[in-house]
Amino acid sequence: MINTSVISILRSLSVSEIKEFDKFIISPFFNNQPSLTSFYKALKKHYPKFDEKKINRKEVFRSLYPDKPYKDDVIRRLTSDLKKLFDSYMYNKVTESNPIEAGFLRSFEYIRRGLVKESEKELEQINRNLHANDLICNEYVKNRLDYEDRFVQIKLSTNRQSEISGHFMSEVEYLIYHFILRLAYYLHNIRANRIIFNISDNKFINDFISLIDLKKIDELMSITSGSNNIRKAMRVYVLFILNNLYEDNETYFKELKELLPEAINYFQEHEKYNVYQIAESICWVKMAGIDRERYRRELFEINKMRLDAGVYMPDGKSMRLLLYRQLLINALQINEVDWAEEFVEKYSGKLPETIRENMTQYAKANLLFERGKFEESMALLNKVDFDIFTLKYDVKNLMLRNYIELNCIEEALSLIDTYKHFIAKNKGVSEYYREITENFLKYCKYLIDLKNGSSKRNSGDIMKELEKDNTVNFKQWFIKKLRN
Repeated sequence: MINTSVISILRSLSVSEIKEFDKFIISPFFNNQPSLTSFYKALKKHYPKFDEKKINRKEVFRSLYPDKPYKDDVIRRLTSDLKKLFDSYMYNKVTESNPIEAGFLRSFEYIRRGLVKESEKELEQINRNLHANDLICNEYVKNRLDYEDRFVQIKLSTNRQSEISGHFMSEVEYLIYHFILRLAYYLHNIRANRIIFNISDNKFINDFISLIDLKKIDELMSITSGSNNIRKAMRVYVLFILNNLYEDNETYFKELKELLPEAINYFQEHEKYNVYQIAESICWVKMAGIDRERYRRELFEINKMRLDAGVYMPDGKSMRLLLYRQLLINALQINEVDWAEEFVEKYSGKLPETIRENMTQYAKANLLFERGKFEESMALLNKVDFDIFTLKYDVKNLMLRNYIELNCIEEALSLIDTYKHFIAKNKGVSEYYREITENFLKYCKYLIDLKNGSSKRNSGDIMKELEKDNTVNFKQWFIKKLRN
């Protein structure tokens, strides 16, 4: 079998890229080994599937050297050289798709050679490219910072210190912006990893952040009538930080929600997706710390906002499975069943083809449950096969509620038992998921005990406990069952 890295790269190339690489590999500037070209052609015969089991080293060698005995080191060398050629090709693809990064590299090479004017021309072109799209994202802020830094360095190296003051101040300003932006991302990512994957915090980073006077940053970065677009966009990141660090302060969330509809227009397309993802995560934090039902409704409003803005496909091609799942389940949790049904009808086709049918069946199983068609829901749910951690919870949750509705008591008790073992044995389950799942199972057991007459508590007492409990999912369903 040939090196899997080389095969993976070949498999990833589109038809047009294969044609490009055909020209690339025969260029004497990049490749002067005829044997390497022949080796590539022998592998290319397996395009596009590139079944690794069918690509035999000895057969490839025999096609290249029919009169010579097999030498494994020859195949290894050819594979290594082809990988290096792929690296060069990929570098060219990156510079083509990222003219700003390519401009920085050329500028650096020109100044290294003492070609100051040529280096400055590259920077001028970079500046024009940046101003052609002033919308904010991490790359834009980083490029602005790098541009100002490179400009200052060129002026200093040519003894033109008098020309740098304005650029130096801009460099510091973008350095501040870059810090704020990356801090907002860090806080979002570490919290998501802690909640979903049970990852612990970094003490050094937390101690460093605790030394920052965020109250003063809040005042400094507040929006005034004279604030420009970048300052308004940066205010969003500041609010992300403040919402994450001051979880109980609801005024920051209120400002964020009011600011988003206008501010989202100041971000680049892929950054709009990230902004809504962080806004979503803040809602989850508020659910856990303040009021789960109220912030489910807030999340629902933000979800509608992002769909109205068309911000749901990060790659411009398809909707991610977990976003689809969040939009659906959150709507159902607050009894927005009609909206959820319209969502499934309109957006299921936006899912990647590989998971579309499976996820659509899962969504329809949920909708059937909400419409009281429990047997049909179970029948459809039994066809769903997920190997995704979060969705394993969802399937079990829906199955258990179906069992209770259908009065399948033995099946429900058995599922509760296996579910508890699943939670107990899986060390990757975070405290967040563990708590809400254990509470969900607890209230399911209460319902079952009430059904079979073995409960030591009446429904009124359980209702009082439930209404005070902020750590349980499907609260509206439990309330409905207890009232009946």
